[in-house]
Amino acid sequence: INLDNQGFQPFSEIAAEEIASLAESVTYAESARYLLWNSAFQMIKENPLLGTGLGSFLENFNHGYLTVSTWNIRSVHNDVLQLVVELGIFGFLIFLALVLAVIKVVFNLAHNSSGPKRLAYAATFVALVGTSI
Repeated sequence: INLDNQGFQPFSEIAAEEIASLAESVTYAESARYLLWNSAFQMIKENPLLGTGLGSFLENFNHGYLTVSTWNIRSVHNDVLQLVVELGIFGFLIFLALVLAVIKVVFNLAHNSSGPKRLAYAATFVALVGTSI
């Protein structure tokens, strides 16, 4: 349920507003999101293999990558970029391999089961894939 101070707001309206906002923010080089992502790419260039350390984006951003006001900024606002910044390419590939392995195991369990178990495994598979996208 999407309730705000104006009452119920359909999910489709919220999603459309968010997508429009994201598209607009990416098209302007002076936007906060663009500047955050640019800072993330700089961090990746400087620490490509091992990253900066898990949970370190905000600390690093505030010490040398500050391109926008940090008021209320806690992350890169892009999960893939955040993982590559903090874990590096090696860590991201390990994370991706683990996620894909779990998805494969659940898929195989769903494929080889029957009855209610198959439905439960299939629902788990769909949920894992949906959250991984």
